[in-house]
Amino acid sequence: MTFEEMTRGEFVVLDTETTGLNKNGDDEIVSIAIVDHNGNTLLDTLVKPTRRIPEGATNVHGVTNEDVANAPTWAEIAPKVAELITGKPLVIYNANYDLGMLFSATNAAGLDRIEWSGITAGVWCAMKWYSYLYGEWSNYFQNYRFVKLNSAVKSLGQPISDAHHALGDCKMTLSLIRAIVK
Repeated sequence: MTFEEMTRGEFVVLDTETTGLNKNGDDEIVSIAIVDHNGNTLLDTLVKPTRRIPEGATNVHGVTNEDVANAPTWAEIAPKVAELITGKPLVIYNANYDLGMLFSATNAAGLDRIEWSGITAGVWCAMKWYSYLYGEWSNYFQNYRFVKLNSAVKSLGQPISDAHHALGDCKMTLSLIRAIVK
């Protein structure tokens, strides 16, 4: 299935905000959102991690330890996430990162391993599609250079709104998809 074929169906868009960049595989999700192909919000919630949110992460997305103090845990949220993405094409801007965060959060919560990409009808990385269609070639990486979501959205004349908030990033990814498909 091509990206264009997939985006004509009932896909969902997912984004997370996290405690860090997951370089050691131990960061966690502090916010997650999922929207459907029409832009309807299916999930938008803060998530209480098992460890404190570092100040550097808060400086990026604005989510504080106080914000998540009474939020549901990943163990409480994971079944709903699985339900919402099962059997549907899943679009993520920087899919490798967010899928890694789903695995990391699941592990930190002590849950049984979930094959997140395996329960969907395919995972599509909007960042790779944008880079392929509009990006610059990198001789060093022998691939197209990845572009941050804000830059990609702006380059296609779409509005930047609520950047670095899971729901805002989902909606910007959806507007990017729509612009690419046109």
